Amino acid sequence: MTNLALTWHRRSRTRGFTLTELAMVLGIIGIIIGAIWSAASSVYQNRNTSNAVQQLTMLVGRVRAMYPNGYVPASGQFTNFLIEANAAPGMIRPCTIGTAQFPDAGATVNGQCLVTPWGNQISVGSGMGWGGETASPSHFAFVVWGMPNTQAVALVAGMLPATAAGLDWVYCDSGGAQNVTSSTAPTAFSACAGSVVFDFTF
Repeated sequence: MTNLALTWHRRSRTRGFTLTELAMVLGIIGIIIGAIWSAASSVYQNRNTSNAVQQLTMLVGRVRAMYPNGYVPASGQFTNFLIEANAAPGMIRPCTIGTAQFPDAGATVNGQCLVTPWGNQISVGSGMGWGGETASPSHFAFVVWGMPNTQAVALVAGMLPATAAGLDWVYCDSGGAQNVTSSTAPTAFSACAGSVVFDFTF
């Protein structure tokens, strides 16, 4: 073998990746990371939705137990009662009033609020009933503040089966109000965002 052949043989054995090959490898790694991130985000979202539905459903039972005869106080006052009574320990967290997620300054106790797993403030007070314009003694309502569309739609979809527990209607800042029945589809709330109101009967 000539010196020229030996030199070419050594170079061919020690040649690294070309830019094209390196770009392909990085692209494949990016696709894998993206798929993992998407799956993890979906699991995180589903877990938060499940927790929020479970917590709100539990809160429905607490409200009914505290006021068996109906007619709960106004929003800020009653939310404070729930916080002071530690009626929903998994939902009571520190909060800073003055943002879209924490606007209800009347619903805090020593800087503590009722909060969803996403970090949105919850106010609980008297409800109106579907089509009503004044507070009704037979209704109470939860207001979840400042929810983006994805979270709001997921939460409403999770709460719709609660019709059996007395969920009467849902109102969204963006998306309007909807009377809730056993046949109400989540697609009715596809535009839901902002403050979301869940109105329950006693």
